Amino acid sequence: MDSPPTKSSPPVKPLDYAPVRSAGDRFRSWLPAADQLATFLKNMIVVVPLTLLIWVYAEREQSVISPPTIFPIEVKTIAPDRIVVLRYPAEGNVVVELSGPRARIDEVRTQLLVRHDSAAGQNAGSVQLLIDPQFGTGGQELEAVPLLNRLPLFKNNGITVKSCQPSYIKVDIDQLEERDAVIRPAPAVAKLIENATFTPRTIKLRAPRQLLDKADGEKKKELVVWADLAKREELRTRTGSVELKNVPLFWTVEDNAIRENVTFSSPVVDANLTVKTADIQFTIPSVTIFKETPANLDDRYIITYTPVISNVTVTGPAEQIDTIRKGDFKSKARLEISSLDPVNKPVKKRLSFDLPPGVTLTKETAERAGDWEFTMRDR
Repeated sequence: MDSPPTKSSPPVKPLDYAPVRSAGDRFRSWLPAADQLATFLKNMIVVVPLTLLIWVYAEREQSVISPPTIFPIEVKTIAPDRIVVLRYPAEGNVVVELSGPRARIDEVRTQLLVRHDSAAGQNAGSVQLLIDPQFGTGGQELEAVPLLNRLPLFKNNGITVKSCQPSYIKVDIDQLEERDAVIRPAPAVAKLIENATFTPRTIKLRAPRQLLDKADGEKKKELVVWADLAKREELRTRTGSVELKNVPLFWTVEDNAIRENVTFSSPVVDANLTVKTADIQFTIPSVTIFKETPANLDDRYIITYTPVISNVTVTGPAEQIDTIRKGDFKSKARLEISSLDPVNKPVKKRLSFDLPPGVTLTKETAERAGDWEFTMRDR
C-alpha cells in the first residue's frame, strides 16, 4: 500500500545575533552621550587649572642646589664698645652654594647678584654678618657657613648655605677707648701761624685701642688732634690776629688721616690765631764767598775757587727781605776748608750763608751751593 503523503518543513532562517553596522555607526557608538560630555567638560574646567597649579607649585617648591653665587659681605657687632674689621677675604666677596626651594633660591640669588653688582656702582649694600660680642679682642678666624646660615635672608626663605669659599673669614676685633687729646694747627699750615689757641683746648678722642696705642707711641708725651685750617681763606688773605669759628678736626696715625671709627667729643672748635706775614722771594745778584781755613794753611797750600756765587734767590718775611734789598744786611757765603781735605785734586763742599732771621735759600739755589768746587795745591 502506498504511504500517505507528508507535509514539507518551512526553510530554517539563520539567527541574526550581531547585525553588521557601518563604520559611522560604530564610531558614534564610542562617543559619550551629550549629557556625559557636558559633565566631562564642566569637570575639566576645574580639574585642568588645579592640576597645573599643583604642578607649578610642586616645581617651585622642589629642593635644588644653586649654581655658585658671589656677593659682598661685611662684619659688625652689637657691642657698643667694640669694632670689627674684615681682614679676609680682602676684597670682601664670598662664593656660596645654596640649597632650598627653587623659587626662593631664584629670588634670593637675584638679590645677592644685585648686591655683587654694587661693587660696580649700583646702590645695594653688603650682606652683614653679626659677630658674637663675646669673642675676645685681636685677630679671629671664623667658619663662614654657620655665620651665613644664621642670616634672616636665608633662614626666612627656607634656604641652607651648603658651602662657602673661602670657608673661613678673618676679622680683627678691637676695643673702643676714649682719651684726652690736645688740639694743634695742622702741619700743612703750621708754618704760617705764629701763635694759636683753641676753644676748647682739649677734647675727648674715641677710637680703637690699637690705633690709640700706636699714636701714643709716636707722640710719647701727648695725643694730638689737628685743626683743619688748610681750606680757610683767611689764612691766605690776612695776617696778624685772626679768629675762626667752627674749625673741623681730624686725627692722624703714621701721617695717615684716620676717620673711620673715630669720634670727637666736639667735632669743631673755635680758633684764635696770629698769622705770620707771607714769605716773599728775592734774588741777590751776587754774594761774595769767603774761605775759612785753619791757621797757617794758606802758607802751605794755594787754594783756588770761584769767589762769587750769582743769582742767589732767597725767601722769607717781607721785612727781613727788605733789609737785604736796601743793603742794611750784607749777605755773605762761607767756604770752610780743612787741612784734611784732599790735595792737588778738585773737591766739592757746601757753602754756608749768613742771612737775616727767617730767610732761607730756595731749593734751586741750595742745590747749586751744595757743590762748590775748590782745589788745594802744594806751594
